Amino acid sequence: MLESLHRRTRGKRAALLLDTLRGRSTHAEAWGEVGINNSRFSLLDRRPPHGVGSGRLTRSFAGQVTAEQEAKLVQLMPEDRRRGWEALDDESRMFLLVPLALAYDVPGVEETTGLSRVMPPQRVHAMTHDLEATGGSLYYGDLVVESLAAVGAPFEAGTRVLDFGCSSGRVSRVLKAYEPAAECDGCDPNGPAVEWAAENLPGIRFFESPLAPPLDVVEGTYDVAFAISIWSHFDEGPALAWLEEMRRILRPGGYLIVTTQGFSAVRGFVANDPSLQTRDFAIDALGRMYVSGFHFLEVFEDDDWGVPAEGWGMAVMSPEWLLERTTPGWRTSLFRPGAVEWSQDLYVLEKV
Repeated sequence: MLESLHRRTRGKRAALLLDTLRGRSTHAEAWGEVGINNSRFSLLDRRPPHGVGSGRLTRSFAGQVTAEQEAKLVQLMPEDRRRGWEALDDESRMFLLVPLALAYDVPGVEETTGLSRVMPPQRVHAMTHDLEATGGSLYYGDLVVESLAAVGAPFEAGTRVLDFGCSSGRVSRVLKAYEPAAECDGCDPNGPAVEWAAENLPGIRFFESPLAPPLDVVEGTYDVAFAISIWSHFDEGPALAWLEEMRRILRPGGYLIVTTQGFSAVRGFVANDPSLQTRDFAIDALGRMYVSGFHFLEVFEDDDWGVPAEGWGMAVMSPEWLLERTTPGWRTSLFRPGAVEWSQDLYVLEKV
């Protein structure tokens, strides 16, 4: 989404806000000390705060890389990257080990982890094309697996899961590799992204979703649905309509994992960029959240990567707004404000 925002005049301001919110400059000084300003590992900025630790999915994949393979990875890295790698702590290395081993084609890593190194080309939508995103998003794989574990619902063989708003499959692919016996589907209105995923990521059913409900899915099909940074972009009408559709496609007792932008996100905008423009945006957003609970900003001119963008922009919502509209049909099993990329709020909703 950030890439598409930057490509549109009306979206540049929102994209810059999102960039600073997600901490793109958080570690700049540390990297400057080792002389790697232009080659730093950008995805480190999108991890949880230091000390939180990687989840079981990341640990599982990293544990399958041998010492010999890690040594080969270091040997294959360019000098500037190698110096950056040596400056990292063990936790940061764990987060990057498998993606970089895939990116540099270390022998045997694809086979042992089950992760493919194939990545979508620049013309195909992906949340990032960064080198250290090779193989998919371990961070969001962890988020799904750990969120389910926190509510007593392990991600295991036979789990039927939908990645709603999957783009080119960055999360579905790591979940399927982590638990090959899970039944993983992914859908998105971006046809070329879904087509690329279907052609390149076997074992997962990808399908193009409509711009408005319903999905071509039988009621009660899934145990779990998750939506990463999707409700952070729906206007109020689509947000409510798609919540009801998620409830329809989940079995009774099924879970919806959803991330949204709320007070923590707005506070992050100002903390990372205290400019007058950012403060004006924050005042507007906070005022609307306190009065009505919801604020929507149009940031696309006509479309987003070829998909019509009516009702799709940048949204912020208060927990009260969401919880009022999900009760009593949903039970809130988990709520962690600002837990996602130092910014978005995390909810796990259970279908009642």
